[in-house]
Amino acid sequence: MIEQTCSNCKDYLVVDQSEGTLVCKNCGLVAAVKLIDESLEASYANNECSEIGLTDTRRAGTSNNTLLSDQGLGTFIHAKHSSLPKWTLNKTLFSKNETFSRGFNSLKEFGTILGLKEEVVFEAMKMFKKVCEEKLTRSRPHEAVISALILIVCRKFGVPVTARRILSVCGAEAKKVLNFFKVAVKFFPLENNCSSGINYISVLGFKLGLGSIISNSCKKVLAKVPQVIQNEVFDELCMAASLVYAFAYMSKALRLSLKEIAEATELEFEESLIRTHYKLFFKYRYKLCEGVCSKKYTDELGFTDSY
Repeated sequence: MIEQTCSNCKDYLVVDQSEGTLVCKNCGLVAAVKLIDESLEASYANNECSEIGLTDTRRAGTSNNTLLSDQGLGTFIHAKHSSLPKWTLNKTLFSKNETFSRGFNSLKEFGTILGLKEEVVFEAMKMFKKVCEEKLTRSRPHEAVISALILIVCRKFGVPVTARRILSVCGAEAKKVLNFFKVAVKFFPLENNCSSGINYISVLGFKLGLGSIISNSCKKVLAKVPQVIQNEVFDELCMAASLVYAFAYMSKALRLSLKEIAEATELEFEESLIRTHYKLFFKYRYKLCEGVCSKKYTDELGFTDSY
């Protein structure tokens, strides 16, 4: 708002946006007419603002999105200001771009909460577009689709984010996420290199103060898990936590308990879940630890309070 002093009463002058004039708010003196509006134009791209009668002051609306057919810059004419037929209006509202935009916005929102990098979120967006084009999202909850894709892209980029954390942020049901995960992973196969688990060992090692010897031993063993344990179901991050427990418990300097490991994961994994994965490691421990530590040390890894 531009403000000047009135030459008549010395009060402030204000701009009347509807008339394009500069007037005194006290005596009504018109000081100037046909003013050019230099303020930011109103944008209705923000649904939250338009629904409550407000306008978004961003001049160019939302940013371009190369994954959308119209780059995210399509024009929409509101029904009350248009004579467009109803079927045309519905076609505009329920187009593919509308579905894509909803998914992209959800991925951006949840990606920000989870602390994901831009390239990770962008890859998830490409995955979302792919599954929509293949019509895999029909009759599936939106949150479940988004959660499954975030989980896949995190495993692909080696981001140490647990499935439980993703579910809590996205508000999805575990069973429905798992069902869509099994379908989506066929289109986006994951490499069994346990990169997320290896990075997670680094995170736990920093929190627990593990030395480089223990951390490196856990990473070497975890890297062999996909080749050795092929017919068992396990979570690679939880397996990483169980390996940290197995090696840290045997360290005379540390002697970390199962409860301390669970607390280090910020209770993402309960003690019972870590214990279950530890028992799976115990079953294959000789093959997994071959070339990493001695047979005598491997024997001792089995004698903990969780087995």
